[in-house]
Amino acid sequence: MINPLRDIEASLLRFASEFASDYNLQALNLDAHATPTNWPEGAFIGMSDLIVDFEENEISATVAFVISTVDDINLYEMSLLTNHLVNKVMVGSRIKVYDAEAGTPKGHLISHRKVRAGSVLNTEVQPARPVFVNLISDLMLTRS
Repeated sequence: MINPLRDIEASLLRFASEFASDYNLQALNLDAHATPTNWPEGAFIGMSDLIVDFEENEISATVAFVISTVDDINLYEMSLLTNHLVNKVMVGSRIKVYDAEAGTPKGHLISHRKVRAGSVLNTEVQPARPVFVNLISDLMLTRS
């Protein structure tokens, strides 16, 4: 079976990178940085905890995008960035899915059911706030 797991993962990282570029942040895969002490210095958006479900007629995913800021009195910048992110992933929004190797568009992930802005996590390094997104794909599983 050929599945689009790698395409979905790469596309969500690309989405985070585009968001980061718009707001002068760093972008990273937080799953590759196991603890906050391994996080880069400075403000960032990270993708974390990606779960992809392959069902008979449907591909769905859940992901957390995490916003982190530094030197942010009363977490004002974090609040603004979280608001912008929630607006981009609000229910019904689409995130393009690209072929992970070729970079060509091949479908969409559509935000559905709910988007949840989590509480601020106060780590030893810097605060972080997750935004949890439920997605459904218009990609189909193919058998080879």
